[in-house]
Amino acid sequence: MANKLKELEAAHGRPAREVLQEMFDRYQTQVAVANHLGISQGTLSLWLLRLGLEQRTVLVERERTS
Repeated sequence: MANKLKELEAAHGRPAREVLQEMFDRYQTQVAVANHLGISQGTLSLWLLRLGLEQRTVLVERERTS
């Protein structure tokens, strides 16, 4: 697992933490980010834990229509 993280850093030329934060901004879900990286969602979840990152979902109230 650590090797793939190092490969991710080498491919992007910066820390994996930054790369993953950018990918979450773009793709929004663990499944989508994992698919983009060619890894399982479980592996991505372990990476987030290892890097001290946590995904949070923000809920907002929808506009009500009459």
